[in-house]
Amino acid sequence: MVWTRSRDGHRLMRGGLLLLLLLLLPRALAALFDSASPSMSRDEAVFVEVVRPGGDARVYAFERGARLAELLVRLEGEGWVAPGSPQGEALLGSGDRVELCEGPPTVRVVARGMSAFYKWTLKLPIDLNRVDREGLTVLPGIGPRLAERIVVERERRGGFVALEELMQVEGIGPLKWSKIQPYLTL
Repeated sequence: MVWTRSRDGHRLMRGGLLLLLLLLLPRALAALFDSASPSMSRDEAVFVEVVRPGGDARVYAFERGARLAELLVRLEGEGWVAPGSPQGEALLGSGDRVELCEGPPTVRVVARGMSAFYKWTLKLPIDLNRVDREGLTVLPGIGPRLAERIVVERERRGGFVALEELMQVEGIGPLKWSKIQPYLTL
C-alpha cells in the first residue's frame, strides 16, 4: 500500500492545525498577560463588596492594609461616588461590605458583611451566626427548607457556639456536614 497526500488530506491537516491554534491561543494570551502584571496571592488579598442604593454591587480586590479612602478613590474614578465624597481611614478587611447611602453622601462599612454568594465564590468563610436564609442556600446541599431550619435553630439557641452544633439540625448528617463545614466560621 502506498500512502499519498491528496488535496483533501492537506486541507484536513491545515484545518486541524488551525483548530489547534485557535484552541491554544486564549491560554497563551492569558499566560502572557498574567505574567506581565504583578500577582497578588490569596493570602495577601482583601476582597470588599460595594453596594450602591438600588442594590448594584461589585467586589474589589486590594492588597492587605487597604483603607476606605483608597476604595473611594477607585469608586470616584468609576463614577460610583461623586468627587469630594466623604473619606475615611478605616482599614478594610476581607469580606467587608461598604454601603453607599443616598441623601447626604455617606458611606457605611459593615465588617464581614459581604453577601454569602460572594464569600462562597471567593472561598471566604461564611459566618454561621450572621448569614441569612438566602445566604445559607449557597452552601452545597442546603435548600430553602433546610436553611429555614438552620435559622430557627440558631434563633432558638441565641446563636451557635460551636460549628458542630449545626449537626443537630434535622437534615444535616455527617456527609452533608463534611461538605459544608469548610465554608463556615463563627
